[in-house]
Amino acid sequence: MNRKFLQYLLASLLLFAGATPAFPQDRFHRMDIGVAGGVSFYMGDAFQSHRAQPAYGVQIRRAFNPRYAIRAHFYQGSVEGNTRDFDNRFPIEQEAKFRKNIWDFGLQLEFNFLNYGLPAHLHESSRISPYIFAGLGTIGYTDDGISGNSKVTVNFPFGVGIKFKVLPRVNLIAAWSMHKLFTDEFDIARNNNLLNDPYNFGNQGGGKNADWFSFGMLALSYDLFPEQYCR
Repeated sequence: MNRKFLQYLLASLLLFAGATPAFPQDRFHRMDIGVAGGVSFYMGDAFQSHRAQPAYGVQIRRAFNPRYAIRAHFYQGSVEGNTRDFDNRFPIEQEAKFRKNIWDFGLQLEFNFLNYGLPAHLHESSRISPYIFAGLGTIGYTDDGISGNSKVTVNFPFGVGIKFKVLPRVNLIAAWSMHKLFTDEFDIARNNNLLNDPYNFGNQGGGKNADWFSFGMLALSYDLFPEQYCR
């Protein structure tokens, strides 16, 4: 996946949004597909909040009803960290830094707090809804600029977001996701092993001995496959 492909897909979505006539108001759309852009960053032994990096990707959603949906995404980005400016110092004033290119595929179940996407004439319908989600993901990552050291591991994603129907078949979606890894090796640079359990938690560290990464994304999606809505 590259930026040119995403730009083409976004242009296609906008073209469809402008060219497709308004759907009948008694239709409910079961699926949408879209592009997303935003930031990615990591939380771990070398976490610094200002080190957010650009991220982008694609996503597809299948709605079971106005409250529940399942979503698949593929995001690409990068993360980095540096201990140089930390208040807490490592032994003998050691420093560590790293940068990873990441590719994340995930599948999440979403719950809308309002009846999102219902035909507009129904009094219980809503053009906007906050939502929560959780699921399972797989991340691949490699040291920036170094080939031949790619790794793949699972992660547990969860988060919050808000959906807004800007046009009858166009959705604007903002979401913030946290991804828990089950390893402390995500932030290890190829030439520096300092961040591999630096505080000696071992297996007793629980969540403190595992790394995290996050995405803050803004997506634009287009509705597909309208169906007659029945209560």
